[in-house]
Amino acid sequence: MGIIVNLLMIFIFNITTVLSQESDNMDVLLDDPMLSLKYQRGKYLVYDCSAKHWVCTSFIEHKVCKDEREIAKLDKNLLLPCGAFNVFVSEKECNLYQQKLTSRNSSTIFCVNKEMSK
Repeated sequence: MGIIVNLLMIFIFNITTVLSQESDNMDVLLDDPMLSLKYQRGKYLVYDCSAKHWVCTSFIEHKVCKDEREIAKLDKNLLLPCGAFNVFVSEKECNLYQQKLTSRNSSTIFCVNKEMSK
């Protein structure tokens, strides 16, 4: 019975070590200001129509999205690159709202240029 207890203790120690390392890695990732090569973390909600996902990003990417959208409309493109939406008080609030949007199947009709779809 002593061997079983020892093996159980070693198993628990190994699991605890692995979980601890994973949580340390997650903390490092959460501290990184970059979400990807395209987006920084922030409180500005954007929908990327090309990649088909919501993202809470910085003011710069939010502005770029607005500008690219206007250019696409002027160029009379049928598909728009993105949609710039709400600005939240904090990144955390934006992330909570983003989770709500991704958990339900919301329409992305705003990715289509209304003027060109008539």
